[in-house]
Amino acid sequence: MGTVVLKTPGPGEDKTTVINFLVELLNTKGHSHYEEEVTQYQHAVQTAHLASKDGAGPELIAAALLHDIGHLLVDGDFDDGTYNEMDHLHENLAADFLASFYPPSVTDPIRLHVAAKRYLVSTESEYFHRLSDASRQSYYLQGGPMDKDEIEEFTGHSYYREAVELRRWDDQAKDLSAEVEPAESYHMDLFAAML
Repeated sequence: MGTVVLKTPGPGEDKTTVINFLVELLNTKGHSHYEEEVTQYQHAVQTAHLASKDGAGPELIAAALLHDIGHLLVDGDFDDGTYNEMDHLHENLAADFLASFYPPSVTDPIRLHVAAKRYLVSTESEYFHRLSDASRQSYYLQGGPMDKDEIEEFTGHSYYREAVELRRWDDQAKDLSAEVEPAESYHMDLFAAML
């Protein structure tokens, strides 16, 4: 997996600087594809839009907008086919980076959203067939079906339900024709969700 290469804000940085960095990261690096038809940016804002439309609070809206930001924190070009090599643990990279600025109600659903896909495939018989081709491919790279012990471990996490909600929005947020608000429109949610 790639390493963090951007000059990122550190712990104790003022909230506005952090939010501006996150939105700018989406705006500048989010236009690459990651084996989906939509770009990283389109996917992020669609996921946040779905969370907002479903009445989620600021923490889950922030998690929805930022859930794949780990892809953008690494050095690499997803359009050149390196996505699969860099996909591993993007959720942990994002959650670890964001933990200096956001509480577990934001970072834990992000950290668990990959496991949530594995959980849903393992517990809902039709779920796998609703995944995009790229999501099916990454599912196997990310561990495939959960066994009974893994399901029990996953459901033991405090924010597993929120991770499942995030995962469902994640899976729906791949519509090329969707017209949604820009990342900047989530400044208030990003601010309200911060530590």
